[in-house]
Amino acid sequence: MYQVKNILCEHVGSPLAVTVQNPRFSWSLCSEKQNIYQDSFRIIVKKEDGSIVWDSEKIQSRKTLDIEYEGQPLESKCRYIYQITVWDREGAGEAWMEVIGAMMRGENPTIISDEENMRNQGLEPYDPPVRMRREFRLEKQVKRARLFVTAHGIYEVRINGKHVTDSRLNPGFTSYDKRIKYQVFQVEDLLQCGENAVAVTVADGWYKGKIALGRGCEYGEVPGLLLQIEIEYEDGTRTRLCSDKAWHYSFDGPIRMADLFLGQSVDARRDDGDPSLCGYDAHGWRPVLQKPETGKKSSRLSLPITDSVMCGSGEATTGRRSSLRPWPSARRIR
Repeated sequence: MYQVKNILCEHVGSPLAVTVQNPRFSWSLCSEKQNIYQDSFRIIVKKEDGSIVWDSEKIQSRKTLDIEYEGQPLESKCRYIYQITVWDREGAGEAWMEVIGAMMRGENPTIISDEENMRNQGLEPYDPPVRMRREFRLEKQVKRARLFVTAHGIYEVRINGKHVTDSRLNPGFTSYDKRIKYQVFQVEDLLQCGENAVAVTVADGWYKGKIALGRGCEYGEVPGLLLQIEIEYEDGTRTRLCSDKAWHYSFDGPIRMADLFLGQSVDARRDDGDPSLCGYDAHGWRPVLQKPETGKKSSRLSLPITDSVMCGSGEATTGRRSSLRPWPSARRIR
């Protein structure tokens, strides 16, 4: 006597769904006796009402792996039952039979475009990234400076007209209600004795933006910045610059939307210069609101994401591409 075990459909036991029109069946024989082999098999697939959609008839074969369905086209959201009958090499007739129920979905998937999906979700409106800046004065030559920075959103930092880093999507995804990631950068080469300016742009990112099919604002509705620059002068004295009430903010920059999935929209007519430069006209910028600490969260130092990321023993490169073209005024480019 033997048993038929490990019965699979599309390599899954009793699948709740399959997404192909010709699913494959597999099984294995188990017996305590030696020299027990399958001589032939028969597969019957039918609907719950008993109507047969495929009968393979009795096939003389030892094959037990990936027997492909060859019956009527499978219907979406329809429950099917498949029955496997096996005969041994002695030809003693039906030796074993089992009935297993499975959902088979052989339909072609319906693809919904991003634009249609966004219309149907009732998503939160998009806001432009917020720009924050501060000017400050250093009285001595800087020997060493470290920038500690994170944000509720995705940030980009510039000091005196220069990018702090070429990394992207900082500080990276995290569960903002539990912990927050931050990065550390060397910035002594960007600072100078005398007047300085620092500017940070914070976009929605994973904090305020759309995640998968979510509505947006999964963790909060207001972007935020937490920044600290530890400065050591040549004479050994130290000073510190923090994100405090001395900063100002504006939503009126040229970037009108920045989304992880739908990309970035820029209105070049609104370009008003570089806010990370001293002397920038910040007329109309408003003082920031300083949020009190409401509870403890764990923090974690993380590596910045660069355009070149090491993966395994090779190198996987990612990046972004942009192009500039003459275009009539106020014409939208997609």
